[in-house]
Amino acid sequence: KITPRVLASLQSSIMASRPRGAGGCSAPGAASSTAKKKLVIKPFKQKPKLPAGYEDEAWAKLQLALDAIANKQPVAVGREELYQSVETLCLHKMGARLYRRLQQECDRHVAHKVASLLDPTAA
Repeated sequence: KITPRVLASLQSSIMASRPRGAGGCSAPGAASSTAKKKLVIKPFKQKPKLPAGYEDEAWAKLQLALDAIANKQPVAVGREELYQSVETLCLHKMGARLYRRLQQECDRHVAHKVASLLDPTAA
């Protein structure tokens, strides 16, 4: 049976046999031979640029996703990828153009749906 006295004795003997300092565990608050380094985050020297054609590629993905949603089909591209595409376009000052394209695409789908409801033979 291990009593608290035996446990304390075992702990003190284990701690005494451990090396201290470099490479070993030292007690909390013990002086360290190296000073703490401050983390400095520097800005990019040049603003990151999008690859050529990124806007059109991102729009193609978004348009396919909108078509799939409007037709009640599964979306082939993950939501995270779509979100990141939209976020990247907005961060690179292409948000207004993206908004106009999305609005036109949604208007097109709504007009198509209204036309199919008014004339069931056209669908």
